[in-house]
Amino acid sequence: MTPKVGPHKTFGFSSGQVFGKKVDLVLMENLVSFDNPNIDYLCALDKTNKKFYLFVLNNDDEMQQAALKVDTSRFIKVTGCN
Repeated sequence: MTPKVGPHKTFGFSSGQVFGKKVDLVLMENLVSFDNPNIDYLCALDKTNKKFYLFVLNNDDEMQQAALKVDTSRFIKVTGCN
């Protein structure tokens, strides 16, 4: 994963934690969309507990509202998850 601005140095590529559970960042193209360009997101997958996490980010200094669309047909089968 690379930052949008700044030095554009690639970093990451190892598992992290969400609420103490091991997760991996995942990029699932066209899975999630918002009707507001000020909203960004990250996705993570806990393969052990078969949980998907969506982190919603506000790229503006003002409060934002947006409609969320999730295309569940875009989920991919991940080894270790049924």
